[in-house]
Amino acid sequence: MARAPAARRVPPALAALTGTAVFLALHLVFVVAWDAFETPPWPGYEENVRRGLLEPWFVHAPRSLWLTRIVFFAIALGFALAGKRRRWIAAAMLWLGAAIAIAGAWATTTARTLEWGWLGFLIYPFRVLLPILIGTAMGDLARRTLAARRA
Repeated sequence: MARAPAARRVPPALAALTGTAVFLALHLVFVVAWDAFETPPWPGYEENVRRGLLEPWFVHAPRSLWLTRIVFFAIALGFALAGKRRRWIAAAMLWLGAAIAIAGAWATTTARTLEWGWLGFLIYPFRVLLPILIGTAMGDLARRTLAARRA
């Protein structure tokens, strides 16, 4: 008797590891090439950078924040299109992995002393949550539309 093929899904551990690895890779890019991302988004920005108050961090420049959002949107979209089941669990684990990496990077830098104090590691992960939710929803919608057309 032949077994039915198992439905494809993204393993939750893989999604969490991907979120962690991608955020840490992005953070490394921001540290190494910060001059390419750094733009004066508000008055006094240059002065704070010159005094060393602002360091490379994904929310400290509009370009770095948008790059982070686009990358996590694309990963969530890819996960939603790749798996037939548990797309939202994969999205939650992707966000959890990013949140762990953000908390780890936040704890090892002076970013924790700049804004929001110790609450920063609780607030910053929500900066990537919306792109992950939108990417997963769009992937889910695309899969359902394609499945409806095939049927």
